[in-house]
Amino acid sequence: MQNKKCRKCFLLLTPVKSFLEQSLLLKTSFLFVSIFFLSACGPQLRHLMPPAIAEAQNVISNADLFAATDALNTAISRAILDAKEEVTVAIDSLDPNDSTVLRQVFLERVSVGDIRAGARILEVWQPASDDVQAFLAIVRLAIDANDLAQARPLAWNCAEFFEEERSAFIALWYESWAVDPAFFDDIHTIVPGEDLTSLESLGGGSTVTLKFKMNGETIGAFKPMQTHLQSNYRAEIAAYRLCRLIHCAFEVPQNHEVRISEEDFLDLYGISTVEGNSGYARRFSALVWYEEDGERWLHGTLKEWVPGFTSFPIEYTDVWEPLLSRWITRERLEEMTFADAIRGFTGRDRGHPREIRERAETTTPYELAHQISDLHVFDYLINNWDRYSSIYFGVNCQWNHGHFVSIDNGASFQNWGHWGGTQSRLRRVNRFSRDTINAIRWMEPELLFPILFPPNIHHTDEQERFNAFLERRTWLLNYVDEQIERYGEDHVFLFE
Repeated sequence: MQNKKCRKCFLLLTPVKSFLEQSLLLKTSFLFVSIFFLSACGPQLRHLMPPAIAEAQNVISNADLFAATDALNTAISRAILDAKEEVTVAIDSLDPNDSTVLRQVFLERVSVGDIRAGARILEVWQPASDDVQAFLAIVRLAIDANDLAQARPLAWNCAEFFEEERSAFIALWYESWAVDPAFFDDIHTIVPGEDLTSLESLGGGSTVTLKFKMNGETIGAFKPMQTHLQSNYRAEIAAYRLCRLIHCAFEVPQNHEVRISEEDFLDLYGISTVEGNSGYARRFSALVWYEEDGERWLHGTLKEWVPGFTSFPIEYTDVWEPLLSRWITRERLEEMTFADAIRGFTGRDRGHPREIRERAETTTPYELAHQISDLHVFDYLINNWDRYSSIYFGVNCQWNHGHFVSIDNGASFQNWGHWGGTQSRLRRVNRFSRDTINAIRWMEPELLFPILFPPNIHHTDEQERFNAFLERRTWLLNYVDEQIERYGEDHVFLFE
């Protein structure tokens, strides 16, 4: 396993180096750092302060402030260009066969944020397979260059290979997500006309959910803060982020926190007040408003819009349990057709098997089983008891484009109630994903908590919610370890 993961790390180096060389021509801010720190790289990198700085100082003493500032800016720009050329010459002059010097210069350059120099060195030097510090620096370099698509798999594979520094790579794994504004961003204030042109009710269920409309087109679903315990918008966001961090094989749509002023909310929905309404708007009495900036604001999560799904009646456990039994093999799953895998969905009272098959696209029974396993692990961890319905089977389990789409996680992360229901469902699963369980086992709780639940003065119970989550994590890992002890690791980890 280690050799396999090590090869993965090396295979990822080539695209990292290629990306850095192409994109870093546009990045010059690091050169400010270079002016002060390049001397650390050896005699080739000394004498980098060009005469332009001295010239600028003379100008400052003999000219007014604005002229001096312009001169200084010009001098600094010239110094940056000169430093850039000096760095290139100095790096190119290093002996490509002297790995010791190359390694030292590489680590120094990365440590001061000199992305371009680090990328230049990687063109002629490759670290030894056991050089953990070098691989930490390479991941750091990829993150600093905003090459997150390369940083993430490299950080993850190194976490598997370098056990002694696993926590450091997991920290970089988390950081590669946290710096991505598409995944983790600040609370966005809704601006009518720019973000949407109207609000409409989504309908269904007992909680308030609205549609964001832009010129008549639905662009997102908005779940606001409300008094219903089964609808926590912060839990929706945390579930979305957790799913990515533990390699879920299914999908949770993007969720981002937004806020809208009461005035804009009323105007966009077309009512004059929150109270005393009829129809769907009478539910607005459950909305929770916060006083901020001298106004009343409604916070919530804006969800990516997911149209066209069908229901997957996961409540019929006899249909999918054979796909995750102790006796199933990967070979058997690969021999099946998708129709074989869902054969138990027959009759009018067992969902819509034709629609499920049509939306399966190229998904195989093996991939379906992987998703169902991850779905139950995920639901137990966050205590999402709402996936199963006792009345309308499949209503909270959506399926589209060959994936489960978990669009409603508002009832999760409770610090109240008992999680026996989700636990009993998980016990039906005997096969797991190695990557998912490893991601759960290798969690760094102190780093994970602020990603799932960023500090917020309006939500003071989230540490308690997170502590309950950690308790469930402990039980889950014990359950998996019991299975491994009884049946063997290769048997339990049917999925990567």
